Amino acid sequence: MQCSNCGTVFDDGAIQCPVCGAAAAPAAPAPDAQAQTPPQPGAYTMPPEPAEAGSAKIFGIIALILSALTGIGGAGLTLGIVALVLSLQSKKASGGAFTPSSKTGFVCGLIAVIISALQVLAVALMTVFMFVFAVLWELPDGMLSL
Repeated sequence: MQCSNCGTVFDDGAIQCPVCGAAAAPAAPAPDAQAQTPPQPGAYTMPPEPAEAGSAKIFGIIALILSALTGIGGAGLTLGIVALVLSLQSKKASGGAFTPSSKTGFVCGLIAVIISALQVLAVALMTVFMFVFAVLWELPDGMLSL
């Protein structure tokens, strides 16, 4: 360490200069390993995600699982629509751009809505065909002229 008053070099642990008696400057603190360095100019920083983004991702994944595992389609369709709405709200809240979580929720929700809509359509068509065939089956002979 060097005395700021007379310039004498002395031990780092000394409290005062041995020549002139001036108080030694406190040692500089060691750099903190936990301290964050400021971002470099031009470096990409991730914007904070809106609260809806995480919810959209969760609803989208659950909707996708339910639409793939169940044959009814109602639960997957409902949760898929919720995921789509939440991800669009998140997009609006984040300045018009999808965040990674909201994009995941949107894609999973959209796939779940498509799968569930196809399941609902298939059930509706099967119901109509079953009704038509049941009616045709009950007709007496000769009533059906094709």
